Order: sequence, then C-alpha cells, then structure tokens
Amino acid sequence: MANKELTSSCDPLDSIEEHFKLEAGPGSGKTTFIAKHVKRVLLESRRLHKTRKVACITYTNTGVKALQERLGDARHEVEVSTIHSFLYKHVLKPYFWLLDEWPFRENYIPNLVRQRLNGRQIIDVLKNTGDAYLVFQNKIPLHDVVEAFESIKWIRKEGEYKFEFYPNSNRRLGGGDTDESKDLVGKEGWIKNESAEQYREKCHEEEILLYEDVIYYSYILLKEQPKLQEIIRAKFPYLFVDEFQDTTSLQTDILKLLGQKEMIIGVIGDRAQSIYKFTGANVEDFNNWNLPNMKRYYITQNRRTHSAIVDVLNYFKVNDNHFIQQPIRSNLADNRPLIISGTLQEAFHYCNKKWGKKISVLGYNFEMTVENYDPKIKTDFFKDFLLFLSGDNKRGRKIRGTLKAILAVEQLDYPLAIEEIKRIQKRDGHVSEVQTLKYIEKVRGTYKQYFYKPIIEYYSEVLHKQKLIKAPALRKESVPAKKYTEISLKNALSSIRAEKRKYQNVQTIHSMKGDEADSVLVAIPENQTNFLIEPDLTKEFHRVYFVAASRAKENLAFQVNPKYIETIKKHDDEKLFNIIDSI
Repeated sequence: MANKELTSSCDPLDSIEEHFKLEAGPGSGKTTFIAKHVKRVLLESRRLHKTRKVACITYTNTGVKALQERLGDARHEVEVSTIHSFLYKHVLKPYFWLLDEWPFRENYIPNLVRQRLNGRQIIDVLKNTGDAYLVFQNKIPLHDVVEAFESIKWIRKEGEYKFEFYPNSNRRLGGGDTDESKDLVGKEGWIKNESAEQYREKCHEEEILLYEDVIYYSYILLKEQPKLQEIIRAKFPYLFVDEFQDTTSLQTDILKLLGQKEMIIGVIGDRAQSIYKFTGANVEDFNNWNLPNMKRYYITQNRRTHSAIVDVLNYFKVNDNHFIQQPIRSNLADNRPLIISGTLQEAFHYCNKKWGKKISVLGYNFEMTVENYDPKIKTDFFKDFLLFLSGDNKRGRKIRGTLKAILAVEQLDYPLAIEEIKRIQKRDGHVSEVQTLKYIEKVRGTYKQYFYKPIIEYYSEVLHKQKLIKAPALRKESVPAKKYTEISLKNALSSIRAEKRKYQNVQTIHSMKGDEADSVLVAIPENQTNFLIEPDLTKEFHRVYFVAASRAKENLAFQVNPKYIETIKKHDDEKLFNIIDSI
C-alpha cells in the first residue's frame, strides 16, 4: 500500500486497530502525534481496562519525560519507558528464573541501575587480553575505554547474536574517525573483541546487569517461552515505538515476536535521521519493517524552522526519493543558511557578530571540533590531565568528583552534585546529607576565587582542609604537585566538560540529536564537503550532517575549508545558500 500523507501531527490515522509505520521528519511534531494518538486510543478502544494498558517506548529518558508531560493526566493510563526499563519490568525481572543459562546467582537479579566497573577492574580486563597498552603506552584515558565498552551491542551474525563491538566502530581509540582510519583492523589502537567478552564476564562477577543483557535475555525468554508473548500482549494490546530508526536488530526481533497477533504495534521514525550504526542500529531494519496489514503514513509539516532552512533540508533529501517537508513559518528576511570559508574559529566569530545569539557548534569528532573551535585548547593535554587523575588514586578521585560537583552546581543541579560527593566519599565511610551539603556550599562559595589559579592552590587551601573527603596532603616537590601546578582550575573544569563531550558551545552531532537550538554552526570536515555538493542520505555520514542542520530553528551555517569553496560555488544553488568566501 502507498504511503498516506498527513499534513500535520494533529491529523488522525485511519484506524486505531491496525499496525502502522509513520515517517516523520525533523521538527514535524512526533511527540505531539504520539500523545494525540494515545489519547485517541484511550478514548475509543474497547480492549483496555485496569490491567490492560497502552505502552509507549522511547529511545531516551529525556524522551520519556517529554512524552509524559505531553500526555498530561493521561500518562497515568499509559506505560511510558525506555525499551530497557520496559523489558526489565515486564519480562526479565518476573521471569528470569525460566532461563536455562543465567550469569548471576540462583534466584537473584540485579537492579536496573547504571553501574560501572571501577578503574582497577577495567585495567584487569585489558591486561588479561593484552589491551592494557592502550592506557599505559598510548595514554588513552580510562573514560574513553569505558565509553567504548559501554557501546558494545549484541550483533546479529549469520542468524546468531554475539556480544561484540560493532564492526569497524568504537574499537579504535586515539585514532581518527575517517573511513580510512577505520579500515586499520588489527593495528595498534584497536580493542579486541576478546576484551568485550571479558568485560561482560567481569560485570557478571561484580553483579552488574548490563543494559544490553536486559535486551538479550528478554529476547531469549520471549523466543523460547511463547506463553510469555501472550502475557505481554494481554497486558499491552497497543505498543508504540518512537525513534524507531535507532532500534537495533535485537530490539526489532523482539517487536516482531510480539506483533504476530493481538498486539497493535505502531512505529514512528525517520530514515534520514538514522545515525547510530555504531550502536547496532541499521537503517535497513527501519526501511524493511513490515507487519501483516500494516498501514504506512508520513508527516510533511515542519514546525521547527522557517522556509529557508527547510528548503535546504529538502535539498539534502533530493537524491533519496524521500518525502519533502512543508514549513509553517515563512522566511521574512534574507536568512538563507550560510556556507562559510575559513577556520571554525573564524566562522564562529563571524556568526557571533552576525547573529548575536548563543551558537551551538556541532561536529562529528569532538576532540577535533574543540581544537578547531578554540586552538588554544590542547585536547591531548586535557587527556593527559584526565589520565593523571585516574592514576592518582584517592586524591585524583576526590579532585575529579569535586570538579564534577562544581559543574553540577553551575547548572543548579544540586541532586547531581550531592551524588558526586557521596560517590567520592563512599570508600572512606558514610557521609550524611548535611555534611555533603556543607561541603558543596563551601565549594560553591570558593571556586570562583581560584578560577584562574593553579588547581594545586584550590586543592591545598580548600579541598584538603575539608576533612569530609579526607584528601591526602601534597608534598611540594612531588610529581602530583608539579602536575597540579601546570593546570588552572578553569582548565581542569574544561577537561571534565571535554570528557563529557561538551565544551562551551561545542557538542557532537550525536549528543545534539533530539534537541534544537536557535543558531547552529556545523563543522564540515574536508572528506565530507561532498555532502554540500551531492548529498546522498543513503550514506550514514551524510545523514549525520543532515541531522546537524535540522537542529536549527532560526540560523544555520556550515564551515568549510577555503580550498573547497570554489568547487562548492560551482555546484550549490545561490537561492539556497549564502556563500561567505571572505571573512
């Protein structure tokens, strides 16, 4: 059946009793659509009662919160959660005892909380597999190693699932992100899949339940215990999945099992925004998704941005046979997206002068984007400092935790600040809420005085004097003392921001997905300038930059290397872009 157009997110579907697949582009109002459709189901369905509810699955906790707010009072009649929370609550926790193989002790299942191995345990894993050189010789911060381990997924190979790094992704640490660099399998810098296996085993030893294991064991249960499929269908006659283009093959297989009968499944997504291949998401799973008698729809409206930016977004789709969007906002001024020739720093200053608003700088590779945005920042130096913190045992742990608490205080996130302080004090005994608050207040009231001073002064004169965290003293001529003299508190805080993949105005494109900003500046690397000339959304890298562009509400610019500007001028339509070739 041909796709049916919905001009607005407020348009109803033909029926609430049919499987559906809805394609909705950026800014189309997907959350509004889901909320309205769920409310309609609650009003019209005759298959719901106290023990039978509607289930809504979203990709992130932020998405859960946004949908709950949009549902209002109706949220009490709907199960809104991430896929991990849903399966843990309704499949794994009640029925894990039915599994033939279970890695934890008998009749025990860990809570679903984000837990990690500590630094020593991670090092043990790397030593066992010969990958410890990544930390000790290549000086890769442990944070990057942990991030790589947390990216491991269950990958389908020849009909079976294996716990591995996604092929040619996430495993190379300290290398570039180009296609060429990712082809260097087996060279220094690559984590072995053997480390992935041992990481999982070590987590099981420490009674840590991996989020990916929640998906895997739930799949095994539903596949081997058909009765459980019936139970889930009986509890949830309707199941709707947002951001479906981001689901993995394993998650998709679970939905296929549940959608065979009785349960109505609706999926919402956009193939043009499928940018998580490195996590196991496959755009082909989205394109090929089908259930018996499923209806297909698409929303053409773009509510986020004005017509000049929407025209450019439609231009990027031109070779993809993808539906185009219709803006509801006109472009009253000449606000065409810019293509700026120059360095990222120069482009930022130009945009800042022209727009006079906070600008979100987006790039694919975080370290490279930060260095280009602010050449004074030496990311390698930041990495060196973070690595030193990791090796400075108790003192490094206390400093890192306090820096994180300061950043939380700056965001007025006091619960997070309290959590950070309790975490760094955990090994030295219990600390009360009152003591923690006193420490945070002391930190909040003093850190600005030391902002531009070496961190050793802040540590010695403030942190060491707070007996709460039992911070070891620093001998003046020691190696740690010299290291902490080399970096200011300001740069130490920047290193923690960089560790979290956020630095001032800079974010990765992936971290910005699902968000929006008034003004966006996209850094286009040399090997991807073809995106502006011959866009092809069948390529993941092109989809990544499409997503970056689609975050903008008012102003959009692309920064390119000057040596490509003449080629771009020959190909690009001046009606779409305003090309700035001299700043």
